Amino acid sequence: MKFKIIVLLLSLLYFSEIFAQPLNSLGTAYTVGKGRINMGVFSPLRMGITRSTEIQSFLFADYKIPNIGIKQYWITTFSNILVASKHSIYYPTPMIRNPLFASTFNLPDSFGLAPPTLAYRNELIFSKMLKEKSLCNSANYLLSVKFGIAAAFKLGADSLIPDYNQHLLYPRTSIFNDSVLWYVGVDLDGHISKSFDFFVDLEFQSIDWAVKDFAIEHKAGISYYLSRRVNLWLGYKAAIGSYPSPQLIFFSPMADITFSFTKPKFGRDKDLFKNKMF
Repeated sequence: MKFKIIVLLLSLLYFSEIFAQPLNSLGTAYTVGKGRINMGVFSPLRMGITRSTEIQSFLFADYKIPNIGIKQYWITTFSNILVASKHSIYYPTPMIRNPLFASTFNLPDSFGLAPPTLAYRNELIFSKMLKEKSLCNSANYLLSVKFGIAAAFKLGADSLIPDYNQHLLYPRTSIFNDSVLWYVGVDLDGHISKSFDFFVDLEFQSIDWAVKDFAIEHKAGISYYLSRRVNLWLGYKAAIGSYPSPQLIFFSPMADITFSFTKPKFGRDKDLFKNKMF
């Protein structure tokens, strides 16, 4: 039982940030900032290479799902809309072939013979501060809209991989069988008080361009700054879609703790979304 729980957490951990919370700049066009390192249990390690470039990786999944990504800020438009893109690549084959993975999700033994597969994801993000900074108030309510596409290609024999019928995993792993996953989403991040922030998002996902199957996912929650370097958040994840499994609706509570190994970009002064980095 203990091993099944570990396999479940690892598989959910990486596949397209299923539980990754949009704290700080994670789900936005902002990068973490040069020289800063942030990470959490269900959040990627984020390293600021320059003021406009960051590297991302889910370290806790790396030994079974090697992965790496990059987010690049490009431009701020005349309407103060930031534009960035995120690109990631991962190799899920070690996890797919793991017998514990198959038993956890009641998958056939043929998963152990799955061909080597390389998957990638490209995403375009637009962010705008709805309430700009003033003499009396900090900037607040960061709205982000994203458009993305995910696909994969097999490095070995072109054989089918059985479908993952589980909710959440099904749309993300459909790309292993030559399908294309495209999605659009909207995130809203903001302040509640000096110690509390909130986040909420909504995302539509489509398997294939003609919407062969679909999923609508939503998550929301609040985060609390335990200190300048430690952030605790609580929330929930909900989804509904045309999954092969009998259960078409999914709901789960979420929790995570994130750490910053340098001075956070968004500190307790709550001026979270300055444009100084650009």
